[in-house]
Amino acid sequence: MPEKVKKSKNISRRGDLLFHSLLLVWPVLQFCVFYIGVNFNSFRLAFEGMNGKPTFEWFANLFDPAQYYFDIISTAFLRSLKYYAISTVISVPLALLFAFYIYKKHFGSKFFRLLLFLPSILSSMVMVVLFNRFVNGALIAVIQDINPSFTKISLFSGAEGYDAYVIFFNILIGFGTTVLIYSNSMGEISPEVTEAAHLDGANTLQEIFHIVLPSIYSNISVFIVTGLATIFVNQYNLFSFFKDGVTNGGTLGYYIYLNVSSVAQDIADPSNALVYHQFSALGLVLTAITIPITFLVRYLLRRFGPSTD
Repeated sequence: MPEKVKKSKNISRRGDLLFHSLLLVWPVLQFCVFYIGVNFNSFRLAFEGMNGKPTFEWFANLFDPAQYYFDIISTAFLRSLKYYAISTVISVPLALLFAFYIYKKHFGSKFFRLLLFLPSILSSMVMVVLFNRFVNGALIAVIQDINPSFTKISLFSGAEGYDAYVIFFNILIGFGTTVLIYSNSMGEISPEVTEAAHLDGANTLQEIFHIVLPSIYSNISVFIVTGLATIFVNQYNLFSFFKDGVTNGGTLGYYIYLNVSSVAQDIADPSNALVYHQFSALGLVLTAITIPITFLVRYLLRRFGPSTD
């Protein structure tokens, strides 16, 4: 091989190596700055006592039933799991059905695409106001026309009604991005494949389960895994609904936000240091719980998911 050709190939390889190295440096830099850098103080506070010496006191307090916040954290922990489970079980099938309807270009599919994506365009606060006006206005009026004895307080009353109110809203506004990505992924399915399936006698359900789902399964698993990774920091729009009006009935993300933000507004209070230490430890414990669960679910989805083969 001529010497010039060898040099040219070596230069090309070095250029490719430099290019790929730069591509890898960027996400690593983002991780170092936005995770390690931002959370460095939280790591320090979680293992630092009030006297400045290393301690595991804050972690022990989290599992101590005698602590006043033990029941609150336990309830918020279970509510976060509940909201995620119900929202996922309902949202994923509905999003797939709407995406399939749009993919098939049935009547009004373009209008439905815009309508379902609208919540992602508007602010969550705007959607909360519209939802509250609808539920407490038009919906109440319709129900009272049907049942004159119905009172406004009867709707979504009690703990179960409160959960239903929040879950229903989050399901309602959770279709935009998923439907758009699902329908776009379905659009990449070769028309010849679906035509061949129909010629072989496949019906709509068989097309969905044997062609569509395997083709977009990677997108479905990504949404499930990323949602699981943020399960304990998701507020589920509780602040938009109630601001600081829910003290013992929110999710973990909402509870942590309320306490840390209230402490930040009164930095001069010496007792605030206790809150920072305790919630730093809580954050690390939740991270330790979330990471293995996320990787386990990711493994199970890949191991037992459908295949396009």
